[in-house]
Amino acid sequence: MLKAGIILSVLFRTVLLQTTLNLTSTACPPCKEIEGDPNLYIHVGDFSGCSDNCLYRYEGDDLYYCFTTGVQKIFECSVPEEYFIVAGGVTSENTALRSVIVYGSDLSELALPDLPLNADSVIGGIVDDKILLCISILACFSWSKSNPTIWMPEVSPPSYSQATAVTTDLGVWFSGGMFVAGKRLKRQSTDPLVQTFLISSDANGTTVKTRANVDLTTHRFYHCAIENGNSPILTGGVSLSQIYFTLVERYNLQAGTVDVLPSLNIGRNNHGCTKFKVNPTDTDYALIVGGGWNGGTYTDKVEVLYPGSSSWVYAQDLPQNRLFTGMVNILDTPLLVGGAEVIQPENVWEYRPKVLSFNNTINSWNEYGLTLNPERRFMAVFNIPRRIMN
Repeated sequence: MLKAGIILSVLFRTVLLQTTLNLTSTACPPCKEIEGDPNLYIHVGDFSGCSDNCLYRYEGDDLYYCFTTGVQKIFECSVPEEYFIVAGGVTSENTALRSVIVYGSDLSELALPDLPLNADSVIGGIVDDKILLCISILACFSWSKSNPTIWMPEVSPPSYSQATAVTTDLGVWFSGGMFVAGKRLKRQSTDPLVQTFLISSDANGTTVKTRANVDLTTHRFYHCAIENGNSPILTGGVSLSQIYFTLVERYNLQAGTVDVLPSLNIGRNNHGCTKFKVNPTDTDYALIVGGGWNGGTYTDKVEVLYPGSSSWVYAQDLPQNRLFTGMVNILDTPLLVGGAEVIQPENVWEYRPKVLSFNNTINSWNEYGLTLNPERRFMAVFNIPRRIMN
C-alpha cells in the first residue's frame, strides 16, 4: 500500500488501486527526471489517481509517485538504459582474459580498457562512482568516467581465494573463499573464512578495506550473491568437505544480523542468481537461481522464490547446462550470462556465448540479443548503475 504525503512539492505518493491501474498503456513518457537528481522516475502504468494518469516508480526508493505542479524543473527522457559488466574470466584453451565490456539494455556494447593483469578469477562491484574489479587475492583496480582510459590500483582484496563479491549501499561486500594466502586452512576453533569484508570509500574518496559487521553462519565458497541494498542475499555454495548448500540467507550489514530464507530445492555452486519484479508495481522482488554444479553433475534446473512464498518452485529448465555463469537484472528481466560445460568424450569446454532472458509470464528462456565476444566462463558479471556510465 502506498502512503500519502507531499514530497518536495513536486511529487506525491498515492494509494494504488488495482482496479484503476493499467500496465499496458504507452501514452505516458517512459521516464522523467528532475534536474540535479541522478535517479529517474520510471513509468510503470496508468493510474487514475494521478492527474495525468501516469504512475512512476522512483529509482531512489522503489516507491511510486504521480507528478504534479511544482517548483523544480522536470524533464521527459527516453527509455532509460540499464547496464551490466562482463570482465575477465577464461575463454577457449583455458586462456585468461583481461577484456572488460559493458552491455546495455539497448543491446549496445562498450569496451573499457583491458585490466592490467590476467583475470581468470575476477569479482567486483560498485564503490561510489567507480567500478571495482578484484583479481583473486592479487589486486583490485577501479574505473570511472573521470579517468576513463586506465584501471587505477586500489586497496588489496581480502586474502581469500574464490570469494564472492556483491555491490551494497556501503560498498562491495566480500564473503567466503577457499584459501588464505594460497594455503589451505588448518581447522581452528574459529574459522577465519567465515569473516566478511567491505571495500568502501573513506571521507577523502580513498578505497579502504574493513571487516564487515557480520560473519557467515558457515564457511562456504563458490556461492552466488544477490544485490539487495545493505542486506545482500547469499544462495548455495559448497564447503571444503564437498557439502553442496541449499542455504539462502539475507545478511544485514548494518545490524549485523542474518535472516534465513527458504532453502533451495537443489544444492548448487558456480550458478547464477538475481532478483526481479514480477509486476512493475510490486514492492517486493522475486529471487531466481539457475545452472551450476551439484555433487559431480551439472544442473540445468532453475528455481524461483516468489514474494510471500515459503518455498522455491521450479521454472523452465535451462536449454543448456551452464557452469561458472552469472545473472543480472535488466529492466526487471533476469539475464543469464556466459558459462560453459565440459563435453565428453572430447573433454573440452563448450561455451555459452548467447545471453538468455527469462520471461516469467510464459515461463521460458529466450535469446536476449547479445552475444559474448570473446565467450567466457568464470568472469565477473554485475549490474552497473546508470550514473556510472552516463
